[in-house]
Amino acid sequence: AALLLVSTNNLLAGTNGSGVYRSTNNGTSWTSSNTGLPTTRNMTSFAVIGTNIFVGAQAGGVNRSTNGGANWTNASTGLINNNVLSLAVMGTTLFAGTSGGVYRSTNNGAGWTLASNGLTSPNVYALTVNGTNLWAATDDGVFNTYNSGNSWGTVNTGLTTPRIFSLAVAGTNLLAGSQGGGVWRRPLNEVILDVEENGGSVPTNFVLEQNYPNPFNPTTKLSFVIGHSSFASLKVCDVLGREVATIVEGFLSAGRYTRTFDANGLAS
Repeated sequence: AALLLVSTNNLLAGTNGSGVYRSTNNGTSWTSSNTGLPTTRNMTSFAVIGTNIFVGAQAGGVNRSTNGGANWTNASTGLINNNVLSLAVMGTTLFAGTSGGVYRSTNNGAGWTLASNGLTSPNVYALTVNGTNLWAATDDGVFNTYNSGNSWGTVNTGLTTPRIFSLAVAGTNLLAGSQGGGVWRRPLNEVILDVEENGGSVPTNFVLEQNYPNPFNPTTKLSFVIGHSSFASLKVCDVLGREVATIVEGFLSAGRYTRTFDANGLAS
C-alpha cells in the first residue's frame, strides 16, 4: 500500500495501481473498495473532513466517501487538473495539490477554484497545514500561504536542493524531504510569510518600514510593502555592513508583509 488511513472503525489502504482496500478488523482481512472510483487507480493521498473521506488519484481527481470508504463518488467539479498529487485540510477547507497547481474547495469537493497565485512550479507534491498556514512542496522548493492560497511566497533560504517531495510539521519546526538532498529543517516562525490584508487596495510602491519594537531583545517585527509581484530579498546586516541574517528571499505577490526577526545568538 502506498498510503494508509484510520477512520473510525475502518482502515483504508491506498495502492499504486489497485485502488483502495478496506479493513473493518484492524487489517486481519481486506476487501477491494473501488466502487465509484475512476479506472485510473494510482492513489496518492487521503484527507478527512467530518464524516467525509477524500482520496486523490493520479489522473483520477478527488473522490469522496460518506460511508467509511465502502463506495465513492467523484468530487472533482471545477478541478481542471485531475492529476492529484496531494491533499490537505484546513478547518473545513480542502486543498488539492496537482500537476497544475493548488486548488481549493469549501464545499466538500462539490466545486473547486484555482488557488496558485505566486506559485512558480505547477507540480505540488505535498501539502501540510499548521493553524492558518499552508505549505506546498514543489520543484522550486517550499512555498507558504497565509490566506488559503490567494497568494504564495517562497521560503527557501538554506535549501540547496530545491526539489521537495514531502513536508511535515514537527513541534516548532517544518521538515522538508528533498530529492537526493536529505531532510531539511527550519523553525516555523521563519517559514511563515505573515502577509497582512490591505483593505482591498493594491500597493504600488516598495516600502521598508521601521521595525517594532526598537530597541528590541531578542525579537522585532519587520514590515515591508511589495509594489508588484517580484523577487524580493530582505537581509539584516551589522554596523560594518556584514550580512548576518536573511529574512526573506523569494518570489512574493504584491501586498504588505510582516516578518519576525530573532536576533538570539547575535552580538548586540
